[in-house]
Amino acid sequence: MSSFRRLIASLLALLIIAAILPFVLPLGEGGKPLLELPRFSAPTLPEVDPRQWLEEQPDSEVTVYRWRDAEGNWHYGERPPEGVAYEERVLDTNTNLIQAPPSSRPEPAPAPSSPANPLERARGVEQTLQQAHDQRMRQLDGQ
Repeated sequence: MSSFRRLIASLLALLIIAAILPFVLPLGEGGKPLLELPRFSAPTLPEVDPRQWLEEQPDSEVTVYRWRDAEGNWHYGERPPEGVAYEERVLDTNTNLIQAPPSSRPEPAPAPSSPANPLERARGVEQTLQQAHDQRMRQLDGQ
């Protein structure tokens, strides 16, 4: 087993020497090594004038249009669609448009008297998620 270890150590040493030689032997043009390590330096940042940010700022109000499609889904856009009833809304881009809903913990569901089958539990979860979605949509529409 020791001859195997010697063979591996010899091959490893040979590999290291072969990797270093192109950087130190003068085999290239003009007696330079074939390979050179690049000179490392810290990157420089571009010159920035902070006064450029103080110049003219864009309007803080944006007009958007809101409408419902045939399936009842709300859409928003920069231009109103043709032939569809829409609402025009002016939004201030410097404010938070959607206020966080009040923190309300849902009431815990009563513990089932007998274990429900997984399909019934899944339907209950789906119903709970749908109710939460409907509540959030009512809050968004009430802006």
